[in-house]
Amino acid sequence: MPVFCLHIVGLFCCVISVVAVVAVVVLVHTLIYVYTLLQLQQLQAHGQQWASVYELAQQAFALSQAVSGPLHRATAIALEFVAKALFYLGDPEVLPY
Repeated sequence: MPVFCLHIVGLFCCVISVVAVVAVVVLVHTLIYVYTLLQLQQLQAHGQQWASVYELAQQAFALSQAVSGPLHRATAIALEFVAKALFYLGDPEVLPY
């Protein structure tokens, strides 16, 4: 194999490694943001500010589901807060009665 081809293969491997590291950093950063949103939701829920809880929970749910999938713990917690906020806000479209 010519030396030129070896340089191309080495460069390609370096690019793939950098892309993989960037993907992991973005994933970790997004999960940290999701957990921050979940903590903010808990503070807002403690203060009975359900409209704010609902907005934060929707953001956390969408991000968590996109990044971690529907079976992740953060996704479940965010969805639980969406449900609690809707219950306490009294949204007639989602209440069973």
